[in-house]
Amino acid sequence: MSKVDSDLCLVRLKTRQKLAIKSRKATGDKNKAYNVEELKKQGKLEEFKDKLRQAEKVNDEDDIEDVWEKPKKTIKSTAQDVLGGIEGQRRNDWFDEKIGKALGERNKARCRMLQRPTRNNLKEYKERRRNAKTIIRRKKREFLDEIQNNFKNKQIGKFYKNVDEIKKGYQPRL
Repeated sequence: MSKVDSDLCLVRLKTRQKLAIKSRKATGDKNKAYNVEELKKQGKLEEFKDKLRQAEKVNDEDDIEDVWEKPKKTIKSTAQDVLGGIEGQRRNDWFDEKIGKALGERNKARCRMLQRPTRNNLKEYKERRRNAKTIIRRKKREFLDEIQNNFKNKQIGKFYKNVDEIKKGYQPRL
């Protein structure tokens, strides 16, 4: 029971819930990205072609699925052997260990400030926050300079790939 002179306020809340569009089930055979930069190295392209030629055997199969499955498996296995896969690619190329460390220190200073709000803790938190911001700004600036250099050096593929990542912005994984 609440008292009559209490400062209790009733709050009305509206919520929206979204259902995930994609299924969250993990499918066993995902399309893996391959390190195609390896093809630019001397000899890797020839090695890739040779392995494909060795694995290529024409079979007269009746089922259209079998006709496609064999070359598909051959190409995938050869690409995995020769090129290797790209694992755990980050969304932000500019985010590195130094930024992670600065953010960790900032978060610890914030926890100390919230637990014990003294002037010294507040000052330390502000300093850590300022330090983290400057490091992040510097890394972003270096990343943008790298994009500009890609354009100047006529590496158009890398340039447009980076521009597309920036244009897409943050997209949560569903």
